[in-house]
Amino acid sequence: MRKILTLAAVTTIMSTMAFANIGFSPTLPTLTLSGNNYSTKMYLFNQGDTLEKYQLQLVNNNSKAYQPGYIGNNLVIFPSQIAIPPHSSQAVTIFVKDPKQVTQDGEYWSTLVFQPVQTGFHPNTDNTMGVTFMTGTTVYVYKGQINYTGTFTNFAISQGNLTGSIQNTGNANLRLVVSMSNGSTSNSNEVLVYRGSTYSVSAPIPSNLVGKALNVTVTNETNNQVMYQTNIAK
Repeated sequence: MRKILTLAAVTTIMSTMAFANIGFSPTLPTLTLSGNNYSTKMYLFNQGDTLEKYQLQLVNNNSKAYQPGYIGNNLVIFPSQIAIPPHSSQAVTIFVKDPKQVTQDGEYWSTLVFQPVQTGFHPNTDNTMGVTFMTGTTVYVYKGQINYTGTFTNFAISQGNLTGSIQNTGNANLRLVVSMSNGSTSNSNEVLVYRGSTYSVSAPIPSNLVGKALNVTVTNETNNQVMYQTNIAK
């Protein structure tokens, strides 16, 4: 459920073809703070036939739901601008600049984007609008004991939907799979509940399950743990 992000920002139109040439590993950089370990590396690959230049930057979404685990202000990427020759690779280092600021156990994160740098590119001056395309991923930082906990309430069938409430009471985001089944027929929906937040479930019931009693199961996708299960009469 953790997927590579594709972002778009308003500016002059730029080609999207460059992204077919850039690859990176790992696709989800992860760092575990322990002792003197406060950095990790990722590798970017130019799979094309021309020089590729990228600006690397951390992006913060200002939504309150994102904030409890956001660590972007305490992360550094070096180098922040890269130029990779054809069929070559470049290592970059991601590190926590002040580990002492991370005082509580839990999962932390930031969004890392790669923005292409075009040689000879100049913004237009005629106020026309276009799209700059960026690609990116999520950087995860873990410290200490990670607790995946939540409360699950008011699950019911309402106007053709499965409804309910999930409150994240742990110290990590909950990546959940909400499954509805009746005998051999089942349907699943992926749900992301940010730490410190409450998510209202409203999932359409498939036509082949309408009017039937439902077995509802909520599974933590991270560790495959069943966190909640209930039966709802038709």
